[in-house]
Amino acid sequence: MQAKKLEKINASYTKALSKVVLKLWPRELITVADVLIDPSMRHGKVWIRSNPQVMIDMQSRKKDINNELTKYVSMRFVPKLEFICDDNYISHLDELFDDASVNDKKQ
Repeated sequence: MQAKKLEKINASYTKALSKVVLKLWPRELITVADVLIDPSMRHGKVWIRSNPQVMIDMQSRKKDINNELTKYVSMRFVPKLEFICDDNYISHLDELFDDASVNDKKQ
């Protein structure tokens, strides 16, 4: 029972954070990869796919993000969120750029 509830909460936070990110950074390419809220509902981890400058900006605007989240998620309180850069995405981009540069050198 508790696991299903957490899955629903994580999914709702993923959708809500996607909306908030789109509202606060309309010109940036940002993906909310995953959200994990702990069972106490006090803390959460958010995996973000974006450039490092946006990650720095997100860390500094946590309060704005939490204020916007209250408009989309109806819970007693919004958990403290920790934003984590999704390294898999960055390593994948690095591989693509490396492949592109190798192909350019061959031509």
